[in-house]
Amino acid sequence: MLFRSSMTVATATNPTARAAVIERLRTAMDGDRMRSLLAERWDYGRNHALAVEDCELVRVMPRGTDEFVLEYAVHVDGPEGQSVVPLFAELVRGDVLERYEEAVTSLRKARRGQLKDPSTIEGVGALPDPGLIIRLAGLDERVPALRFVQRPRQVRPLLEPLLTEPGTKLKHVWPELLGHRLGKRAAVRMRYELKNKETKQRTAGAVFVKMFKRRSDRGHELAETHTALAELGFAADAPVRVPTLLAYLPDWEMLVTENVAGVKLADLEGDDFSEGVRMASRAIATLHACNLAPGRTHTVADEIALLEGWERLTCEVGHLPRPVC
Repeated sequence: MLFRSSMTVATATNPTARAAVIERLRTAMDGDRMRSLLAERWDYGRNHALAVEDCELVRVMPRGTDEFVLEYAVHVDGPEGQSVVPLFAELVRGDVLERYEEAVTSLRKARRGQLKDPSTIEGVGALPDPGLIIRLAGLDERVPALRFVQRPRQVRPLLEPLLTEPGTKLKHVWPELLGHRLGKRAAVRMRYELKNKETKQRTAGAVFVKMFKRRSDRGHELAETHTALAELGFAADAPVRVPTLLAYLPDWEMLVTENVAGVKLADLEGDDFSEGVRMASRAIATLHACNLAPGRTHTVADEIALLEGWERLTCEVGHLPRPVC
């Protein structure tokens, strides 16, 4: 289990209220307790005949003051065998059922449209004790482009100008959710099939899509960085390169690049590992030598403030005395 965040952990001024929040957080971090709660009360699991075998806490992230987002890997056994279901839980203040209704209403809105059947609430639920909103990964009212994971036909008009040539047509798109940070961003691989109108021949391909929260400037920043890095020696023919940028779609805060197969450095062995280290070193040297100014910086002071917040929270959750420096 990992604690992760890009923001300072805030603490409440009311000690009693803070203690109650921490007690709820302890419950939500208890894998055995969450497994029991999901086995008893998870409507999605029951509707899909999923037996909850285990609930593994992946990470905890703060959201403002006294609210948290928890990510789980839920191990289930169902009609198609054993699998792992990524699940988010939001530990919220106030009336959890009211907040749950707000989330469902937002997900149903036309622009988000992430609930496949408007008459049902598939994939979103509430656990009043300990006060959690639970949802499947890929359902996020703050990241509107995630609707295309649920409704891939709707992304075809956006991708077709990027992928087709005269005489070809984009026939099918199959999205694969690769990663999701609730309320922030998502990464999706979109496999597709093209059809030649004359020969009827079909070809397959894939693109990589990053989706950001609405009214964010991250997609625009990343698009500019992609372009700048390609000009600084990370183009398509470089040993270590930046995937080619195909488009930035600001209306959807969506960045589309080529899908490049890669191998983690840690997975290489022997001479391959040595060469991988050399390639990575050359890439880092190129970055250090370039004059690309970062749009934002994370200073030593920022890191210290972040760690101090996690120290406070860790001591609260673990009933530990705070160290004296």
